[in-house]
Amino acid sequence: MDVDVVVIGLGSGGELVSARLAEAGLDVVAVEQDRVGGECPFAGCTPTQLAVRAADLVAETRRSRCASSAGCTSPTRRSIGPS
Repeated sequence: MDVDVVVIGLGSGGELVSARLAEAGLDVVAVEQDRVGGECPFAGCTPTQLAVRAADLVAETRRSRCASSAGCTSPTRRSIGPS
């Protein structure tokens, strides 16, 4: 089997490089040991952002329910991670 390029690792960078090289007409073989796409879609960025968004929705729902109630207090939002 003749190939022009072997890409080792299919995280976000490896996926992009493999696709671009193939689009350029090169024969590419890509090898991944674990998860295609890296950690971000599975345990990093995407799940974290979903959890943060869900927490924001819960907090907003609580705030809107308390808006007309004199004795209700709402939590203060804190940032998670880099801003």
